[in-house]
Amino acid sequence: MKISDQVRGTAERMGAVGRDWLRRLPNVVAELADEWSISVGEPLGDGFTGLVLEATDADGRDVVLKLGVPDGLVGVSPFSQELDVLLLADGPPYVRVYRHDRDRRAMLLERLGRPLGKLGLPVEAQLDAIANTLPAGWKRVPGAKLMRGDEKAAWLRAFIERRRASYADYCSRQTVDLAIAYTHRREELFDPDSAVLIHADAHRDNIVETAVDSGSYALIDPEGLISEPGHDLAIPLREWSEALIGSDRPVELLNRWCDALATATGVDRDSIWEWAFVERISTGFNFVSFGMHDWAHSMLSVADLISG
Repeated sequence: MKISDQVRGTAERMGAVGRDWLRRLPNVVAELADEWSISVGEPLGDGFTGLVLEATDADGRDVVLKLGVPDGLVGVSPFSQELDVLLLADGPPYVRVYRHDRDRRAMLLERLGRPLGKLGLPVEAQLDAIANTLPAGWKRVPGAKLMRGDEKAAWLRAFIERRRASYADYCSRQTVDLAIAYTHRREELFDPDSAVLIHADAHRDNIVETAVDSGSYALIDPEGLISEPGHDLAIPLREWSEALIGSDRPVELLNRWCDALATATGVDRDSIWEWAFVERISTGFNFVSFGMHDWAHSMLSVADLISG
């Protein structure tokens, strides 16, 4: 059975628990294929937090078998949390779950098309897709056992503070200070009475065509939070770093993109902007810890432009 280098590398970095997961994978896949009556094919995509395999069920329907890596990877939500969010969402705009097995960290999902980030669309068209997709997933879920937006703001603040000295070469002190200030503001403004279920990791590879050239999209790989809608729209806004670096007026361009999302969705513009800045810093720091230095430099250099 083929395992991508990205997934293998992630598991290897996790030490003994990751290597044990890799060793057991072929048997787990074989067991699930038999129990769920599926024929398993080649790996799909280039993700690194789980093995994703194309498959076909007994009715000839194209499906996906996903097996999550062990929990404990910084910046990656636990498998059970991802599954809980998908079950809470219960369908569009989220990917449908046909079968699942918590103990074996496995899900059988509907097969979708290409990620938004791989379609070659201009940024403005991608923003339209984001604005037309994410709001359909915002709903109240009383009693859900998920982290709240104020708790996430405090968590991100602590994460950034722990790493600021080690990663000082990647961005300025002023940039980090601004991110910290924004976490305090988002924590203070959190309103539990208006907070909704959000995807919380809707970058362009997690927004996927429902079918080729359909113009409609579904959400995959959620983190899941109970937070404000602006937090959800902020995640994709931390993208397009190379386009911003190459622009004569990068901050003006980013402001225009933020305004477009706010106008299309009716969501508070400051919420989107502030969460996007915080998530840009935390994601850049995460890239450093994963050894993805080029991505970290481009993401954090944009943050310096914004704070400057």
